[in-house]
Amino acid sequence: MDPYLEDNEGTGLKVCTECGKRFLNISNLRRHARQVHPDKLQEIAPLFYKNKANFSFSCDICNKNFNIKSHLRHHMKKHIPEDAPSNPDEKPMKPSKKCPLCSFAIFKAVELQKHFEEVHEITINSKDMEFTSLQDFENWMKSIEKKTQSKFVKKGTRSFKDHTTTKYICHRAGHYVPRGKGLRNLKVKGSSKINGYCPASIKLIHYNNGLCYIHNIETHVGHSPDNNLEYLPLTKEDREQIASQIANKVPFEDILDGIRNSSTNSDVERIHLISRKDLYNIQKSFNLSSDLTNSSIDEISLESWVNALKNDNDCVIFYKPQGIVMDDHPLFENEDFILMIMTSVQCELLNKYGKHCICLDRALSVNGYNFELHTLLILDDISEGMPCAFCISNRSDQEVFKLFFWSIKEQTGIIQTKIFMSDANDSYFNAWKYIMGVPEERLFCLWHLDYAWKMNLKKIKSKEKQVIIYKKLRVLLKERDSGIFMKMINNFCEVSAEDPETKDFSKFFIDTYSANFDCWAHSYRLHSRINTDLHLERIHKTIKNIFLKGKNAKRIDVAISEIMRCFREKLLDRILFINKGKYFFKYLQSRHQDSLALNADIISTSEDGWVVPSQTSQETYLIQEVNQTCNCDIMCTECNNTCIHRYCCSCIDSCIKFNLCKHIHLLASWRKQSVSNNEIEGEDYVDNYIIQMDNHSNDNESEVIVHLAKRRLEDEKEELKKRVCSYLDAIQSAEELELAKKMLAPLTLSLSTEEMKLKPQTFITTDVTNLTDQYITYEPTNFQSLHQI
Repeated sequence: MDPYLEDNEGTGLKVCTECGKRFLNISNLRRHARQVHPDKLQEIAPLFYKNKANFSFSCDICNKNFNIKSHLRHHMKKHIPEDAPSNPDEKPMKPSKKCPLCSFAIFKAVELQKHFEEVHEITINSKDMEFTSLQDFENWMKSIEKKTQSKFVKKGTRSFKDHTTTKYICHRAGHYVPRGKGLRNLKVKGSSKINGYCPASIKLIHYNNGLCYIHNIETHVGHSPDNNLEYLPLTKEDREQIASQIANKVPFEDILDGIRNSSTNSDVERIHLISRKDLYNIQKSFNLSSDLTNSSIDEISLESWVNALKNDNDCVIFYKPQGIVMDDHPLFENEDFILMIMTSVQCELLNKYGKHCICLDRALSVNGYNFELHTLLILDDISEGMPCAFCISNRSDQEVFKLFFWSIKEQTGIIQTKIFMSDANDSYFNAWKYIMGVPEERLFCLWHLDYAWKMNLKKIKSKEKQVIIYKKLRVLLKERDSGIFMKMINNFCEVSAEDPETKDFSKFFIDTYSANFDCWAHSYRLHSRINTDLHLERIHKTIKNIFLKGKNAKRIDVAISEIMRCFREKLLDRILFINKGKYFFKYLQSRHQDSLALNADIISTSEDGWVVPSQTSQETYLIQEVNQTCNCDIMCTECNNTCIHRYCCSCIDSCIKFNLCKHIHLLASWRKQSVSNNEIEGEDYVDNYIIQMDNHSNDNESEVIVHLAKRRLEDEKEELKKRVCSYLDAIQSAEELELAKKMLAPLTLSLSTEEMKLKPQTFITTDVTNLTDQYITYEPTNFQSLHQI
């Protein structure tokens, strides 16, 4: 056996037969022999293994053999004289090692280390160490990385007969090479690469018997350990620990709080700099973001998801992927994408509650491809918005909506609804009429209306006029008297059209909303009991802000997963409401508490119901009893089990938002108390009547009855006098006094003509002569400036 192949007592080291020095590998031994024992080079470290047939590339100058042609070309450069002319056809090689402190560059790392010591006076420290196992080495390297706030990455590995050599270099060494298309800017801190050479490295030799020898260069050049923290990646152990918390459904806020609570000013590590973005990256890398994401490729994952749903149930009612043309639907092109979803539960809800109201709306850009989500919504028996069908497509035209409604019709049959609600675009409405028939009434979504107004108000340059015009629009929207509304809208259109600054907006408003005011004005939708702000807008904000984390999902399968999870949560909310009750009862309690602050003496009776004056303005509200036999569960137990469907008040809280307002609570409590008082008074009168019959047994029975009637009349007059006096005592201004006189004038006239039947009066307090001032007076105080939109 050749002497250089013999191990030194089983350690695997190569020994020089001339001087006894030991080396880690044969190349070091051969270099030693070439420098110290050049005449015995072949005896100490012969190259017989390179004479094999597979080393077919030979150097004609020194007779060295190579198995790869590129190695031979690289070797031949050593035989080229320094003063030889360069080949113009050959591209010059760029030095691979560059000094991070200056412009010096060279090929060999050893020469660059000399440059650090001679030019920059940086001492390169190194040491050799020995470990009994690979695990001990890895533990040592982790401790060094933590101590120096650095990271060593594997550069390469070479395997030999009895050992393996691995090179680790500083992760900040090297040059930044962009891999993208330049669409995103580089982060503020810049790349972790220093665009130069850092000598810090670890050379590991791992022998088959488990021993590990390392050569460690400790000195870092080109970056300071104090500035390394933000460039370090999270360790594998930290990522796995966080991933386990995410898998156990621990909220992101709790994970971040737990990590930050463990930090101190003197001991800050990379994990303490973790952000929500890092949690999202870990969630994605461990495939924890969605139960339906099975592939890293969006199209494959979506296709597998759709196929799985088709096999399990029929919730996918139509699907057209991109890249195909359907002969049955020639109007859809190759690049069109359409996915329509409706589960069996949604179909049942739509059949049961879709006859009263159908709402259609869209959410823009639900994923990275700018697809739109179209949702069909109904209001169930507990006045909660429930999504009953979804359509995701890159097209938003009438043909797609016709297909959407036709696919729904195939599952449910024709749905003849009373109220159809959508935005001002006619695509939804025309498609619904074509497939399902004409609904009884059409309404606009008020939050879409408000959004369109705000966007087009930007046509007005003056911020002050934007605010004034918006306030006028809000007063127009909330006006409940149709006669007054017509005067106000005509006045608004005339005034805004004459103003040069508001002329463009006036044209938009007249063209889009002046002719169909019956679809959006409160005066034409009283008691329709549809509140889009609480139902339809809530659904889309839930999908956008909660389930999609307030941003567009970049994958369509992730977006669909979150949309279906939204419906599942809404369905569970409905079940919880039916079994336990929900926030609606909080609204009932809140309105009931507000009613306790009102005086029941302000209630007056009219032919149409009961009249309650407002406590904050000069308006009066009419309460009517519309349903006495409702059996729903939404009732106030403290108000004689008054149901939300029993009364209807003309205030906005009741007729627009469909709440059991404080006026209805007040009336119900007052009626409950009146019934109790009448029962007590009736018992008292009967007792008094019996006593009087005993004391006046000889009197005529009719005289006693007349006496009792007069007594009751006097008592009621006294009660009425107290109520009138309380009204007069509450007057604090001349305007209120004039209003009281107007209210008493018809009463005086009726009494003088002996007409005791009081007719209900309608009092109009809105002054339309000065439209701008009145608009601003009626506007709520919590208006936000348009420049914040």
